[in-house]
Amino acid sequence: MFNRAVGLSRERGVKWWSKAGRQDPRIKELNVALEHSRSQLAASEQRVREAESRAEELARENQVLGHLAGNLSAFSHSLEMTQTSFASLAHSMEQERQYAIRIQGIASSNQASIDAIATNLEQLADASGEASEKVRTLARRTADATAEIGTLVSAIRADSAQSRGHIASLAEHSSSYSGVGQSAASTMRQLLDMSTVAEGSASVSALRSFCELAKLDHLIYKFRVYKVLFGVSQERGSDFTDHTHCRLGKWYREGDGALHYAHLAGYKDIDAPHAAVHRCAFDAIDAHASGDTAAMLKAVAEMESASLAVQEGLERVVASGEQSPALLQRRRESEAQSR
Repeated sequence: MFNRAVGLSRERGVKWWSKAGRQDPRIKELNVALEHSRSQLAASEQRVREAESRAEELARENQVLGHLAGNLSAFSHSLEMTQTSFASLAHSMEQERQYAIRIQGIASSNQASIDAIATNLEQLADASGEASEKVRTLARRTADATAEIGTLVSAIRADSAQSRGHIASLAEHSSSYSGVGQSAASTMRQLLDMSTVAEGSASVSALRSFCELAKLDHLIYKFRVYKVLFGVSQERGSDFTDHTHCRLGKWYREGDGALHYAHLAGYKDIDAPHAAVHRCAFDAIDAHASGDTAAMLKAVAEMESASLAVQEGLERVVASGEQSPALLQRRRESEAQSR
């Protein structure tokens, strides 16, 4: 008798649904919208994967740019040290030039003394023959040596001046290279900042896309439940997934949700109501199968309440990511480095 009543109830539900679909345009539109939503699921999922892939690529580019900027800064620092070394060398060469000037002054002073000695010796040479000749020879040698010293000092001064010119030129080039290095490092830092902003935007877009996709998944999930309750669908409880194996559940426990977004506000508030949505769906289907209308209605009400809580939690997660995109960027950087 009970089975007959259940069969009649299911048959009436089918007739009511078919009749309502023909008479009520809202139900007809809902069916059309459901089919359209299913066709868009695959495209939406592909866009989510592309957005996540772009975010990971930007994280890797961001890391490379960071290393390059650091290397350029180190190169600029090395150029500055080289410039300092050239300046020190120029100072040493200037001291050497001053010493050469002093030597030349001493040589010039000695020249006058030597000339006076040579004059006296020549005067003495008039008084002594052989001794005079030796003295003259010594005087000539002394004069020649003095001339050679003067020539050497002049050459040293010329070489010193030329060296100073080369060193000044090298220092100028070093300064120019240092400026170029600093400019390149600044440009790389700007590129790094731009890459960081782009990566944050891509991460937020991927998060928003997935959350909207999860909402659509559960809307279709609930619609399937209602079709069973109205007797239009012959699906059983075993045909429905639990909260750990649906798209949102996998994302939450082992996918990108657990890897990149677990630190965001609202993330931990999703799990309990999400589990309640699936549990109440099973309870409603079981109550319908056993003919317990009161229990079925209670389970449906709890399923809808939990579904709203899941949507609110997803919105909080997205809002947290949009307000603090730097958190997403740092988390993806740490993930890229760990790989």
